[in-house]
Amino acid sequence: MTQLPAARRRVLVLGAGRGQVGLIQALKRLGATVVVGTQLRPDLPGLDLADEVMEVNLIEPDRVADRAREFQVDAFAIACMDIAMPAVARLVDDLGLRGIPGAAAVLCNNKVPMKQRLAERGVPTAKFRVLGPNDDIRAAIAEVGLPAVVKNPSQQGSNGVHIVRDEAAAVRVFEEIRDTCAGTGILVEAFLDGIELGAQALVHDGEILFVLPHGDELAATDLPVPVAHFSPTGLPADVEDKCIDVVRSAIE
Repeated sequence: MTQLPAARRRVLVLGAGRGQVGLIQALKRLGATVVVGTQLRPDLPGLDLADEVMEVNLIEPDRVADRAREFQVDAFAIACMDIAMPAVARLVDDLGLRGIPGAAAVLCNNKVPMKQRLAERGVPTAKFRVLGPNDDIRAAIAEVGLPAVVKNPSQQGSNGVHIVRDEAAAVRVFEEIRDTCAGTGILVEAFLDGIELGAQALVHDGEILFVLPHGDELAATDLPVPVAHFSPTGLPADVEDKCIDVVRSAIE
């Protein structure tokens, strides 16, 4: 009988929510022993799928690394879990596990330095300002224009993202979130309207093996949150080529 690729390997999955279910199932099909790292909550479907459960708060990177040592994991995997990226940095830098460089993992967790790095390296991105809690939101709105997007960088994914269409709304959102953003800053950027695209990419040993652009199905709400992807996009080849070039630049 052919041995499965991950037989006798202990793989730590960060998170046990809906976004991690497919990852856990795939690892088990490969023969891995799946250790799920998460806080314990009855609504997490990944808990019942795991071989072992490592109770830990994923926003405490040092604790995640310590617990991973205790569970003697050979590797880790992550999906749909922005907030755990600082923990990824610890697993890579402190435990020597395979993954993206720790500094890159930290950048992926915070929208402010990520956005600044993209701009510094010439990757196309919406015009933006970074504000402290005592800065003037009106001046930022005047610079980037309306409508605008006000983001709380400390929250995951689409959480903390507010589309504002007038100055009064911008001031209201700023007042609501500024006390929670003292350590990160608040991101104010131009709102770009059009066809939303995403992309999936595979990077191995620093080499980008492929980039797959995809279209996004958006929820019918004021905030256009993707709820599904589709490929091919149906867009002209030159648009897809430009998308691939931009994604490659962003990864690098």
